[in-house]
Amino acid sequence: MAVEVRYPPAPSELKLHLGFFSTEDRDGPSNDNDDRKRNQLVHHGQNGHLQPHHRDGETTPSARPQAHHLAHRIREIKDYQLTHGKLLKVLPLDFPTRCHSINLGVSASPTPFPQHLFTQALHLQELMNELYMRVASDSDWLGTVLGPLLEHDDMLRTLWDINCKVREAKGGSEVSCGIFRSDYMLQQPEAGQEVSLKQVEMNTFSCAGACHAEKVPLVEAVLPSLPPLPINTASITHTLTAAYKAYQPHNIPSRKPCILIPIQPHNFNVADELPFVHALWNVGLPTYRCEWQDLLSLTTLTPELNLLYHPPNSTGTGREVAIIFYRAGYDAAEYASKAGKATRLRLEMSRAIKCPDVRGHLAGMKAVQQALAQPRMLELFLQDSEDIAKLRATFMSMQPLSTPSATALQITQAPQEAEHYVLKANREGGGHNIYGAEIPAFLASLPSKQEWSRYILMRLIEPPKDINGLLLLDEEVYEGPVVSELGVLGGAVWRSCQEGRGVEVLENEGLGWTFKSKPWDVKGMNVVRGLQLPSAQEQEGLEQEPQPPFMSFCRNISLWSLEDDRMS
Repeated sequence: MAVEVRYPPAPSELKLHLGFFSTEDRDGPSNDNDDRKRNQLVHHGQNGHLQPHHRDGETTPSARPQAHHLAHRIREIKDYQLTHGKLLKVLPLDFPTRCHSINLGVSASPTPFPQHLFTQALHLQELMNELYMRVASDSDWLGTVLGPLLEHDDMLRTLWDINCKVREAKGGSEVSCGIFRSDYMLQQPEAGQEVSLKQVEMNTFSCAGACHAEKVPLVEAVLPSLPPLPINTASITHTLTAAYKAYQPHNIPSRKPCILIPIQPHNFNVADELPFVHALWNVGLPTYRCEWQDLLSLTTLTPELNLLYHPPNSTGTGREVAIIFYRAGYDAAEYASKAGKATRLRLEMSRAIKCPDVRGHLAGMKAVQQALAQPRMLELFLQDSEDIAKLRATFMSMQPLSTPSATALQITQAPQEAEHYVLKANREGGGHNIYGAEIPAFLASLPSKQEWSRYILMRLIEPPKDINGLLLLDEEVYEGPVVSELGVLGGAVWRSCQEGRGVEVLENEGLGWTFKSKPWDVKGMNVVRGLQLPSAQEQEGLEQEPQPPFMSFCRNISLWSLEDDRMS
């Protein structure tokens, strides 16, 4: 039975949603032609009307009424974004007292996603949290995986050196916090095959997009009947509050300890960041943002390893820091100077609970993801065979390039062999992936084969080819095949044992969800660079079955329930 595909509905039925953005590249299909205009487009026609245009250049008979309706909806979306802070700051600013901003690209039509796979992803998150808690607590295992890569990866070497210095000095905190996001795509190599859930990556450091995900415009009167949006900001605030309660001040401070959020300068994504500050203040937790380059001058480390923050223009001894919630420190350029390295070392050496600490940061490296996908590796961290099987079923085939196998060498030397693979840079963050036939030439351009160790080779996820969407791009409206990605947020607080992989779990829960879509032939999925579009899903006929506790944050997902033999 064919997959039910929801095309943009008739004017009276069009329901608008808005999702969120992310800054990571993704691993969907790609080809050498990145010209979105060869797909169905909707653009301005005569008299200012929006008209759907097809490959043959002809408009459909019903184009004009649909175009008129769509033009109205686009205005509604833009107004909603403006009034709900779904914006990016435009830098540099031209006026000292004015702030320029642009609205995010969005999806203007619900995107199908199978209900049972969405539920599967939600239920996996606590397991993913537990796995990465244990991985981040095992410095020896991380050293085994990452050690061979240190010589040729400057940032990785810097982070590992900081980890070793903190460990040798018996600094840091025994309690750690993590805000994770596990990203998934649908896998269906051929039409008619069963659709499955495959993990793109596990993000452990400065996960973006959670605030944007809950700002979906519900434009029409028919939409309030849908379940509510995810409450990601409140959920993440709950995890940070749990970590705050686990912090033990060295002495009774004269003022309440604070939460410190390191941020990057010239930050265009404040709308995805400041809501956390406001939410934390609203629950009584003093919270401050500080730009990365100012941290050394605005913080001090006491002999007892208490971190004190001195807000600009403040007086006194400073405010003790209980939690460091990183929104900076993930870019190699931030560690290019001695000051950048010293900044991270000071923060990590302190007693403040880090979200995450440097080992949690290291756990998000692609080499760790690749190692965990190897046979018998999950058994080192988890005991339940059923749980292990559930996680392993979501993994794609991955191979290291530090010691490439004969198969990997064959793939990396022939463009036709590389078509079904993506070369993923070890560190997190977008813009580093190399796709398909471009892989051999890219590897050949590196100074030596030793440089290959900074990458892993991953089999491309092949999503269904017959899911269509309606996306509002920067200068046009795209109508045609789309690829979507589901991100599941998780929160964890844990106390590491002195040695080995043992952890005392203080908090472990799923927090919410994110959903993104892109045109089929776009290689990366980076919203803020104009590649990926926020998306959303509509719920239809969901049963109200008993929910595990963490589902209280997530059960508000809106999705299509696909009535199909392969997807039910």
